[in-house]
Amino acid sequence: MVRFFRSIKLFTADNGGGGSGSGGGGNPAPANPPANPPTNPPAPNGGNQPDIAGQIANLVARQGGPDAALMLLMQENYQYRDQNRQLRERTPEGSVVLTGDDVQRWRDYQALGQIDEVRTRLTEREQAQTELANLRTQATIRGVAEAMQWKPNVLERLATNVTFVTKTEGDKTTISVKDGDVETPLQDYADKHWSEFMPSLTIGSNPPRRGTGFIQQGAGNPKKDDPITTHNQRMGYALPKRGN
Repeated sequence: MVRFFRSIKLFTADNGGGGSGSGGGGNPAPANPPANPPTNPPAPNGGNQPDIAGQIANLVARQGGPDAALMLLMQENYQYRDQNRQLRERTPEGSVVLTGDDVQRWRDYQALGQIDEVRTRLTEREQAQTELANLRTQATIRGVAEAMQWKPNVLERLATNVTFVTKTEGDKTTISVKDGDVETPLQDYADKHWSEFMPSLTIGSNPPRRGTGFIQQGAGNPKKDDPITTHNQRMGYALPKRGN
């Protein structure tokens, strides 16, 4: 709290009676500030910069003296500092102030629920979309395989990165493979890219067996081939006859 003030003369009358500074000539400065100075006096050098000296003179004139003007400035400074302190307490460090449409958007976000619940729902949605895309792909492959008389399980392995285009005009249905902006008939595409797999792809075809074949041999004469019988015969041993 300010208890004492020292009066400071902001304006001093020209005692020389005839000019500004030490020389003569010119208009003498007024002894007292004007009673009703302009609210925003123009800057002495022109331009849009405020005239600080003129504003001070205006304030002193309105308050009735420099002491009252200084008291007003100090009171306003205290009020502004107190307001800043209260604002800092209301908005802690790191907080964000929302205005305009951001306020409504934030309320909409809050209506969706907790952030963990929102993340879970988004994850489930992505999984459901992936599963739906897989089901659609499988259904498309089954339809193409049925139309071409192909095996669906073999076609599914071959057509992992293939986009099918099915067009129906009247009773005629055509199937092609789309590669960029080019569409190739499916049969031509298969002959070019899947020629070695066509026996496995076509229904009713039996692909040849791979590997080395062996000639089936007969059982032979077990008594002649028996090593014990051969040894006894060579040594002249006779085996006792078995009873009936």
